Amino acid sequence: MRCIFGESMTELHDLPVRDRWARLRFAVVGPLLAAPPEPGQLRELITALAAKRWRHPVTGDDVQFGRSTVERWFYRARKAAQDPVASLRDRKRPCGAGASLSPQAVQAIRAQYRESRLDVPTALRQPQGHARPGEPAVVHDVTSLSARARPLS
Repeated sequence: MRCIFGESMTELHDLPVRDRWARLRFAVVGPLLAAPPEPGQLRELITALAAKRWRHPVTGDDVQFGRSTVERWFYRARKAAQDPVASLRDRKRPCGAGASLSPQAVQAIRAQYRESRLDVPTALRQPQGHARPGEPAVVHDVTSLSARARPLS
């Protein structure tokens, strides 16, 4: 089995998702921290890192990140006093919950998924908090969440 950071792929897969994302973010900006760029080179190097394809820590698909995202990760990791990887973890949401959708939105997403059989359903969320009416919302794959809750037959 291929090893990364001295751990087998199985051990990496067993890590919490927050830690897998933190390691990916550190892999992206780590070269900038290990060999700080000369004055005036940072923008060019961040642009080059943003153009690269990276392995998604959950799905294994290829992903790319925007220049501003890489820049934000760089400054957050550089500012960390002790552990730059820990500084790149997602914050825990209150009560450990993820972003929530209304039951009606979840039902609409599931119906749309059943009808279209798309891999990733899309939907519009009703205005809530700071969202504007008709603004597309980021929707996690509700169908995969419900599939995990169903018993295998």
